Amino acid sequence: MVVKYTTYDNLEKCTSMCEGCPFAMTEVSENAQNLGCLPSIYSIFELMKKHNSNWSCHEKDGKLCSGYIAICRDEKVPFKNKPMFRSATWLQTGEELVL
Repeated sequence: MVVKYTTYDNLEKCTSMCEGCPFAMTEVSENAQNLGCLPSIYSIFELMKKHNSNWSCHEKDGKLCSGYIAICRDEKVPFKNKPMFRSATWLQTGEELVL
């Protein structure tokens, strides 16, 4: 899957809810990615492919990220019935201890 910086139909529903989300593609989220606080959208999808899992919301750990789900739906990437990759834990400990 190639993540495009275009308009995703389902993504527009979530961008106003979480300005710092990598999927919101806002100035706040871009700055957080540039500082290494949040992974890029591409990095998230690479991690999810590697671990066959879903990305959780960075503000509500334990809930699926609505931006991630929106792009999955638009790109027809299966996301149901997979374990959750806990983004808050990733931010604190790194990839190895998340699952």
